Amino acid sequence: MPAEPDRRGQPTAALAWTWEQDEQFRFTRISPAPGPWFDPGISLGHVLWAIPGSRSLSEPWAAHRARLLRGEPFTNFEHLVLPTDGSAPRYLSTSARPRHDADGRFLGYVGETRDITADVDQRADTTGTRELLRLAAQLGKFGAWTSDLRTGMTTWSVELQGVHGCPFARECTNDQTLDLFAPEARPVLQEAFTKCASEGTPYDLELQIVDEAGQRTWVRVIGVAKRDAEGRITHVQGAYQDIQESKEVSEYNRAWADRFRVTLDSLSDGFAIVGRDWRVTYANRFAAQSVGLDLAEAVGRIFWDLFPGVRETVFGEHYVAAMEQRETRLFEEYYEPLDKWFRVSAFPMQEGIAISFSDVSAAHRERAHLVELNAELERRVRERTAQLEALNADLKAFSYSVAHDLRSPIGRMAGFAKELQHRAWPVLDERSRHFLRRIQASANDMEDMTRGLITLFQVAHGSLDLHDLDLAAIARKSVDALRQSGRVPPSAAITIDAPLRIRADPSLMAIVMDNLIDNALKYSRDRGQPAVHIGSDVEGGTRRYFVRDNGVGFDDADAGTLFQPFTRLHGPEFEGSGIGLATAHKVVTMHRGRMWAQARPGEGATFYFTVAGPAAP
Repeated sequence: MPAEPDRRGQPTAALAWTWEQDEQFRFTRISPAPGPWFDPGISLGHVLWAIPGSRSLSEPWAAHRARLLRGEPFTNFEHLVLPTDGSAPRYLSTSARPRHDADGRFLGYVGETRDITADVDQRADTTGTRELLRLAAQLGKFGAWTSDLRTGMTTWSVELQGVHGCPFARECTNDQTLDLFAPEARPVLQEAFTKCASEGTPYDLELQIVDEAGQRTWVRVIGVAKRDAEGRITHVQGAYQDIQESKEVSEYNRAWADRFRVTLDSLSDGFAIVGRDWRVTYANRFAAQSVGLDLAEAVGRIFWDLFPGVRETVFGEHYVAAMEQRETRLFEEYYEPLDKWFRVSAFPMQEGIAISFSDVSAAHRERAHLVELNAELERRVRERTAQLEALNADLKAFSYSVAHDLRSPIGRMAGFAKELQHRAWPVLDERSRHFLRRIQASANDMEDMTRGLITLFQVAHGSLDLHDLDLAAIARKSVDALRQSGRVPPSAAITIDAPLRIRADPSLMAIVMDNLIDNALKYSRDRGQPAVHIGSDVEGGTRRYFVRDNGVGFDDADAGTLFQPFTRLHGPEFEGSGIGLATAHKVVTMHRGRMWAQARPGEGATFYFTVAGPAAP
């Protein structure tokens, strides 16, 4: 078919063409080429709805895809495409049927597409004209009038009577016509009418008329002079139009525009609109002030002229992308000419782009100051950490030295006391013997304390060697060792639940059991039948281990001080250095667990502890 221009001046080349699609509905053949407006590269290998600018007119794309998936034929499916050469949109109508191979397997679609752009344009023109005429007749808001200057009478059309809601006949005097207008409008209309009648000056006014109920209506009044064959003005004629609705809409839009402008002007952020020609069409006061411009000077100027050199900066890159690629850009950047940091949002609008920005220089200075403070704080922390590490090392050395160095004089003191007892006991009186026994007891207490300090030091600075253990077996070894040393009363009843699974360091957990069981036996030995129970239970999903006795107990209010070194809640009738519970507590803490006690005076005590992680089943 020869190429000929369509109604838009574009060559059609072909008004119809055939095509094929594969089973995924991708175009595999198009013949002949529809025309210069068509680029096969954006269609071949793609589905119709994925082609840029493609739009369905007959039904939603989802419904069309569903039809294809069902393998249904279709006819006169209308859609629109945007030509790749930038010309006007093309309207197309497509019909197709599915195709199958000899075994009935679905291969895709074969179809024909027609260019119906000219038909759509013609249809729109005809429909639009008819609709305009119908609306004009229905609304009836136009009317004509003629004033005969020789008789002073005005003749109205029927439509004009409807506009005025006039109680008069089709003909009335000019004065009666004037009385239909609002009082403030009458002098304006009278002056224009007189000038038109005397000089032939036409007029076009917007005035208000008032009906019998006092209701006002805006009308547009047009008047022109009519002359006779000798050039004398004999009539003034014209038309009325009811413009009340358009006035209301205009007033509504003006009010909203004023409100919107007031809102933008009151923003604490800068806001500006730049047209597609890069001319500033609006800027609020803050925008002008923050960049050092006069508001009147900024509006109407070319943006790049207001800010020379900015096009080559990051700002210009984002603004051009927002304008040309229609992308929203959000960024934060330093503007050297003003020595300020700005947080900017540039987004496309129909008129061009809108730019919203705020001065964030203060926030940047605060952040920089905060970075400096953090760096200074880190430096001080490093220095303080080094000082604490050195001090801690000194304390460790001092504590270990004291504990070890005390043992030697204590041992000598105990040895001399024993030798004195051996040599002089028969000749000593009772008071001297009492003093000698006190010396020996004090030496033994100091030996126990130094031994405990060494153990606590070794525990605090040791490392964990975790294993899955049976705490019951460790408890039995502790009880056996205490029996051999004579610290278990013959009448004592010791119960050990088994097994007691725990993941812990075996040597450190032995220290815990030694101290807790020894403590329980010591404070229950004066009972008729001392009872100690070693076991575990679960509370709140956490397994806790306990050592319970029926001894003298203590006040719960004192429980918080139990695990401090050298703290003792009872008098000298119960021997001890006050180191054992502190050591046991330290071991549990190293296992990331917790130790606490519950007791009542005269009703025994229970020591609980936990360790981190699940216990073995």
